[in-house]
Amino acid sequence: MQEFKDSLLEDKKEYFNFIDKEIRTDNAEIVGFIKDIVINKEDGSIDGFVITEGVFEDLIKGRNYIPFFESTKINEDYIHISNEDFKSN
Repeated sequence: MQEFKDSLLEDKKEYFNFIDKEIRTDNAEIVGFIKDIVINKEDGSIDGFVITEGVFEDLIKGRNYIPFFESTKINEDYIHISNEDFKSN
């Protein structure tokens, strides 16, 4: 039974592995990398992402938050947000 539970957890880890994925805009500009996911406690949906632009930026400015917009697309290799949504953030 424990082996079955462990295999389920491994499957979920692979499926929900958003950490360190790039966030890109329409023109393929890399905005940053996901360091954490903000989850809505009410319904379990993703509210947004905590992102990093690098160690030095984190130390100087702190990490940034990007909300999960309606136009946000989750691809296998990266998360896509529109230029308009990025500028409005």
